[in-house]
Amino acid sequence: MTPTTPTTGPQFTSRPRDDDRPTRKPLALWDRVKYLLLLAALFGFFVWADMADNPLLPFVDAVEDEVRSKWWILLLAGIEVVRQVHYLISEHWAAYHRFWTTKVFGGFNRRSARMSDWTRYRIARLLKIILFLVIHQVEGHVVIPNVMGSALRLHPLLVIFGLLAGGEIYGFPGVLVALPFLAACRAAVEFFAERVTFEPWRRGPLPVEVEVEPPEPVELEAPEPVAPGVPAVSGDGADGVDSEAPTAVRPPEPPAPARR
Repeated sequence: MTPTTPTTGPQFTSRPRDDDRPTRKPLALWDRVKYLLLLAALFGFFVWADMADNPLLPFVDAVEDEVRSKWWILLLAGIEVVRQVHYLISEHWAAYHRFWTTKVFGGFNRRSARMSDWTRYRIARLLKIILFLVIHQVEGHVVIPNVMGSALRLHPLLVIFGLLAGGEIYGFPGVLVALPFLAACRAAVEFFAERVTFEPWRRGPLPVEVEVEPPEPVELEAPEPVAPGVPAVSGDGADGVDSEAPTAVRPPEPPAPARR
């Protein structure tokens, strides 16, 4: 009986852990460019809004205006580019990755390792809550008012108070309707302000000369002659009512002849 040799199958090896890697774990392409695409889309939206407000504005001038007014978008894009370059170098250079993980952030990791797991969990949870509150306040009071105010040409304070009023009156639907309502009011005010002008109230002569026509002379009719011996009747009757035509008066009767 001939001995059988065991067949060797394919050898599987598990992927190295992140702590055992000499370099940083590579990022996917989408994770590397997603924030840059978001900032580019936001900047393009502002350029489009500027050109929509003024159709005669060239594209180059609109871009220059947004670069001067929306410089913070370019600042965030620059910080993101520096972060991605740092990750790219750390993925291919072991000494660079070891310097940041051991010398820079290694001291913090060694100090936190001395704490208990419960203490680290409580501190990490508190830091996350503080970071969430800071981001929420910056977004609600700085980013959204400036973004929506620039797009709708409204003052940031008006955007804040409009959202608060809409939420207090109608709740969440009021928040959705508040900004379009304010934009419609602004457009209506601009439309009527260009077409309706009110004269200032000034004391003195009228700014427009008015020709006053002189009254026409009225011809009075001559009164009718009254027969002699007939008393004249006034215009007012005994009961206080004006009589338009004079009343007829009988002439006195002759005296009766004397009897013999």
